[in-house]
Amino acid sequence: MPKRITYYISGGIDPDALLFYTAAGITDSTSKSAINKLVKSFKAGGVWNNLEAAYPLVGDKINQLTQSEDLSSADWGKTAVTVSSVAQNTPIGTSTCYKIIPSATTAWHYLTRVVATIQYDDTLVLSCYAKPSGYDWLRLLLEDGAGGYARCWFNVNTGTIGYNDSSSLTLLDSVITAESDGFYRISIKVSGNGRALNIWVSPSSADNQSGTWLGDGTSGVFAIGLQLEYDTLTAYEAVTTSVLADQIKLNLKNPLDTDAAHRIVWNSEITGFSKKGYVGGNSLNNWGDIKLAPATYLSQNDAHLSITSGTDYGLTAQWIDFGLFESTGTSSSFHVTPGFDIQGMRVRLNSSVPTTLQFNTTTMGTFMGNRINSSQIELYVDGVLVDTETSASTGLSSRSMHIGGLNENGTTTGKSARRLTFATVGKGLTSAQALAMKNAIATFNTTLNR
Repeated sequence: MPKRITYYISGGIDPDALLFYTAAGITDSTSKSAINKLVKSFKAGGVWNNLEAAYPLVGDKINQLTQSEDLSSADWGKTAVTVSSVAQNTPIGTSTCYKIIPSATTAWHYLTRVVATIQYDDTLVLSCYAKPSGYDWLRLLLEDGAGGYARCWFNVNTGTIGYNDSSSLTLLDSVITAESDGFYRISIKVSGNGRALNIWVSPSSADNQSGTWLGDGTSGVFAIGLQLEYDTLTAYEAVTTSVLADQIKLNLKNPLDTDAAHRIVWNSEITGFSKKGYVGGNSLNNWGDIKLAPATYLSQNDAHLSITSGTDYGLTAQWIDFGLFESTGTSSSFHVTPGFDIQGMRVRLNSSVPTTLQFNTTTMGTFMGNRINSSQIELYVDGVLVDTETSASTGLSSRSMHIGGLNENGTTTGKSARRLTFATVGKGLTSAQALAMKNAIATFNTTLNR
């Protein structure tokens, strides 16, 4: 009987890439192609077999807002307004929408999404579909909680743009476009300033109604199809759940949806993700457990951790962390933290009394802590060895590793406003493999414009 020979064509789809993007439910052709090239590059560079887990943190969702069509949901905060479902055909194909009704009190009246996302110098577009129902004006506003804002009033009866201004944030554009069924799609494009941003959607009885005012309790504005996205206004994408993080939880090496596959089990809803990566959150809850104990899955003298950041570390003292930092000193630490000291990179590997290896930097890129023997720790920045420290290995932690804020004893004490676009853990890498990994990740992120 002749032997069975299987050929893999270099220009085809890698089976491991296919397994990953199928499991993640990614259908976008650009994302699929980027994942395919990434896996092939890891294999060609000798990196793939040295990875225990790798997190591309990639999704193909555009809209960053949960419950984008159910404004009565608890996902949307209400201040001095009521929200009621009404029968109304809409441009997005639904037969109902929501009426936002300012209460009969003198107050600020608005629908809000508290800490909608965290951004550093990103361009965001907030949009919705609106129609008058007693009041003609609707204001869209993004604000940072520290006096910074960008806002615009829209007349959804005449289709005109009213008063608009900004402070600290930059209002780049305001657009109103006539749609079907008497609706308009309105949008503001805003450049972020590095702070947490909140959304306000505010019916108004007049243009530039920026203070408190008295509603009549019955008039309002119809609204549906809220969307927050990066860079530019695109076609509306419905999000009908309260969870957005499913796509970015999977391990590239083993995308099966089980803890044993080292998927990320997020502690709470992630407030900023997309093709741009994981952006963290403005609370202590935006972190994930990867269910990987170094003592079980790794060798203390042959291990690496890496993080790729899309945020410049020169921006305030917040950090991302990957691994497990146990400050009590009773067990060993195993983590890598770019930006730990405002403009630094801290690595702790295999030490019951953590040793600090720090490299000052204010750049974005891939940062890796690496051990290939029992006496030294190496630090790589963008695939280049920049520092080596003598540090004897003394064991590995039996605790589970985490990704997100600064992790101590399985919890978090810090919060991350950094953009994390990739993370890996596995065996120690050679210099050639470190460079190959960095190049593959850089090409992947460039393809996805992050």
